[in-house]
Amino acid sequence: RRAYDLDPQFDAAGHQLLSEQLATDDLSGAEKTLETLREGAPDGSARLGVRAVQLAARQRNLSAARSALRDLIADPKADRALVREAATALDDQGWAAEADEELEAAVSGDACTPAAAAAWAERHCAAGNGWKVADRLKQLVDRSPDAGREAALVCAWGAAVNDQPETATATVQQFADLIRQTDDGWGRAGAVLVRAKKYPLALAWLQDWEQRAGCEPWMLRAVAEAHRAAGNDADARRILVAAAELAEDAEEELPDDMRAWLALETALTDDPAVAREHLAHIDTVGLADAVALLVALAKAVLAVRTAANPSKAFADAKEDIRAAAGACPPAEVPVGLGRAYKRVVAKLTERAGLTARAWGWWQAVRPAIRG
Repeated sequence: RRAYDLDPQFDAAGHQLLSEQLATDDLSGAEKTLETLREGAPDGSARLGVRAVQLAARQRNLSAARSALRDLIADPKADRALVREAATALDDQGWAAEADEELEAAVSGDACTPAAAAAWAERHCAAGNGWKVADRLKQLVDRSPDAGREAALVCAWGAAVNDQPETATATVQQFADLIRQTDDGWGRAGAVLVRAKKYPLALAWLQDWEQRAGCEPWMLRAVAEAHRAAGNDADARRILVAAAELAEDAEEELPDDMRAWLALETALTDDPAVAREHLAHIDTVGLADAVALLVALAKAVLAVRTAANPSKAFADAKEDIRAAAGACPPAEVPVGLGRAYKRVVAKLTERAGLTARAWGWWQAVRPAIRG
């Protein structure tokens, strides 16, 4: 609060103060802070729109909350995350139906924003009503192609994660021309096809990645995974190297899961120093189990490859692998990791003596990692 008192134009401090006031039920203070923030942003901001919804909801003012949500939904600067956050403020007060009504009205109009369409589709899919979205997609696309594209992508993803691969695939194919008009849509649709385990279709869909000037590193995740699913590990690695180069050119971080795969592949085949460099980019705090497993395998290979006492390093590596493998549910083991694990076992047993070779024989019979 001190920073904001010293300089009310310090926007970040103002938002932090407002969050604290809402969290502690200082609603009168929150109202004043919101007014001050608005004075400093005469053209408004989508984030302030969310705050207005949250404040009105906490004040139990349904009319004001709906009005503020309506304004936010119509704001082209608001993204899906902001619309979701605002709608959740109504949900928290038991007004989910009212939030849905506002989104429904937006989707039924001629000026629906992509964010509003996405949030509308997301809420229906989360409630198990993806079919309601699917039934409206054609109409929405005809009225507002950008909004329709967003809704179609959300609907397709919802079907894929809910084990409806045919519905996911059909949605992408039905709106393929529209989806391919943007690099973001193209990349997300590729991810849908991979999640639906339609790997040949995913490779066909994403085959033009080198011709897309707007291709971003994360978009190549699906290309690499589809190659691994097809048994093309060398092609998967080539794609990951290309993704890393894109990330470096854009001065951004490669996603942790992609970096972890690169670290493992490099540990198995190349200079250990390069593999360590990849690992250094990964913040191991809060890693997903699957990524933690990849990291553990890369570290195990590096430890044994470079150890002065390979047998001791092997004993520690074996335990680390056992723990990481045990923590990762079988359904979350990355596609193709079973093949990579065989290479890990072979690398670990090269220098570590008879005990390691016996372990390697047992892993051939009952591998700790399948996939």
